[in-house]
Amino acid sequence: LWRVWVLTIAYGAVYLWLGHLLRGRLPATVQASQAARVMLPLLLLLFVVLPILFDVLVLGGVRGWHPLHVMDPFWTINHCLGPGADGMQVGLVATAALVAAVVVSFPSIVRGVNEVLAASAARRAAAPKASAANGTAGPAGTAGSTDG
Repeated sequence: LWRVWVLTIAYGAVYLWLGHLLRGRLPATVQASQAARVMLPLLLLLFVVLPILFDVLVLGGVRGWHPLHVMDPFWTINHCLGPGADGMQVGLVATAALVAAVVVSFPSIVRGVNEVLAASAARRAAAPKASAANGTAGPAGTAGSTDG
């Protein structure tokens, strides 16, 4: 059962990253957000259907899982959990998916951390000025407090 959860979380991270990437490529409008909400499930459908079409048209039939099916979470999870599958294969697929999602998302992760650090520094710099301006020196119960 743990294998199902690990693979589901890994694919969830990958598809969340794809949604973030897709949304980042579109303009910042409501229509673009709605388009991204429609395009991500269509992308999942393409990742499921295109390898099967490749199998049928090029290989002459669907004979089993191969690396082109890696973005198909349903078939890959079934393949990794089916008879003859080992835990190492599940670990490799999940690790590769999570590492790929983190590596590709790293620039936006760094930007987000830097934004938080900058906002925190600005808030700390403004806090003493604001408390001195309105006569409060600290938390409730200290100088400037009106709690009886």
